[in-house]
Amino acid sequence: MSSQDHTRILLLEEQVKSLSDELTQCQADKEFVWSLWKRLQVANPDLTQAVSLVVEEKHKAE
Repeated sequence: MSSQDHTRILLLEEQVKSLSDELTQCQADKEFVWSLWKRLQVANPDLTQAVSLVVEEKHKAE
């Protein structure tokens, strides 16, 4: 294996680690937002229903 190949492998491994870290953070963020959404549904169901309708309409428009 040439030193250029070795360098490319190291760069790819670093990119994989970076993407893995980013995915882990996104999953944690999703869990946090989902828990907030569930609490909001209990605390203010009218508001969450209104937000759901707006999001649904936005998806239809796209």
